[in-house]
Amino acid sequence: MENRPHILDPLMEKLESYSKSSVELVQLKVIEKVAKLAAIVYANVILTIILILFICFTNIGLSIWLGTLLEEMYLGFFCVAGFYGVLGLIYFKFGIKFQKKRFKRRIVSLLIK
Repeated sequence: MENRPHILDPLMEKLESYSKSSVELVQLKVIEKVAKLAAIVYANVILTIILILFICFTNIGLSIWLGTLLEEMYLGFFCVAGFYGVLGLIYFKFGIKFQKKRFKRRIVSLLIK
């Protein structure tokens, strides 16, 4: 009877080692997923900032150019602002319902992945 505890000792040590390795593996997989997600978010933020700066400077340039054509600088800015106002109204009228559904689908699929 005394041989049995000695026989089970190596098995228990292997089981303990296996469980520790499994926990470490899960931790490393979670860290990998978080790192990948952080890299994607970081890249998207940088690209968004660059795009916003591009659009802002393009709009300022367009406003100044229209202002010189209309011989009053402020008229160029009003024209560009009016264009975006009309565009915003059209989007508000027709695009919000479609965008909400599409946005929800993207978030759900991102969370599932």
